[in-house]
Amino acid sequence: MLCITSQRARFANVMQKLPSDMMDEISDVLSDLREHEPYDHLKEAILKRTGRSEEDMIQEILRNVTRGLWLEHLPKSVAQIIAPMDDLAESADLVFAQFDHSVNAVHATDIAKHERYEPSKTERALADLQRQIQEIQISLRPRTRESTPSRRRRTPSRERQSDQGVCWFHRTFGDGARNCRPPCTHPSARGNE
Repeated sequence: MLCITSQRARFANVMQKLPSDMMDEISDVLSDLREHEPYDHLKEAILKRTGRSEEDMIQEILRNVTRGLWLEHLPKSVAQIIAPMDDLAESADLVFAQFDHSVNAVHATDIAKHERYEPSKTERALADLQRQIQEIQISLRPRTRESTPSRRRRTPSRERQSDQGVCWFHRTFGDGARNCRPPCTHPSARGNE
């Protein structure tokens, strides 16, 4: 490793390795460098423009002290959850510091000014397919009356009565039945034959 001690050698070494965006940042300082301490002057200019000010460092210390006191008073389970979040927030701050801080404004548009929405050909075809699938599903559904056996079963007494040849109307209403189903053997059912 080289041990560079002279101001001019240090200055020349830094200038060779300095990125172009940093050169643009300190271009005004380069024209006014001191002859006897060029490296110190360059270092001071770079730190002043890119480094943090004493006020920023003091503010960070105060935030850390306040956060530390706050974390001490939290339950341990909560503090264990928040600790990794601090690391994430710090990373987010570093990323944010690298980007332009301009505001990206969003303008809401008036929907009434725009044309009425018309579905595309693909959307209409998809809706048509969905309708056809629903129709097929409905047609394939089993009919409840046709596919399920009757829940009501005939009682043995009805079966016996029907075996005797008396229709339901005469069994239910007797001589007052107005209807009759042939073949009925009830005495008042003579007109059915």
